[in-house]
Amino acid sequence: MADKHIPNAAILRVWRDPDLNVNQGAALLGINRGTLRRRAKLLGEPETPRGQKSKIGDKPLFARMWKAGVGTVEMARHFGIHMHSVSHARRWMGLPARVGWQRPITVADFVLREIMAGDAAEWKRRQDEQAARWAAE
Repeated sequence: MADKHIPNAAILRVWRDPDLNVNQGAALLGINRGTLRRRAKLLGEPETPRGQKSKIGDKPLFARMWKAGVGTVEMARHFGIHMHSVSHARRWMGLPARVGWQRPITVADFVLREIMAGDAAEWKRRQDEQAARWAAE
């Protein structure tokens, strides 16, 4: 029997969602769990246990920290998970691997950079407003 036509993007989205187990993902797509596993394997996705929910509550923060170069041990401490779970979460979220050696930054450095970036954006906005006022005069 042929599979329903379910786009690969939908399979990957469900498979990579750490908040869903295989049964829940299959139910969302209207297929059985074996079909979901087979389709994910055909798309090159790793087979992993799917029973536990992710302990990473703020996934956008995790992604920003990873991209900024925060060390895996620092990230593990921040999120209260094992350092190997950081690498697993990175893969599940589709974030790129870190190639080559680079000096990791601390969570404190990351927070400081985030604050500085926000301040720089605010400063730029104020400068643009001032320039607009001067141009109007």
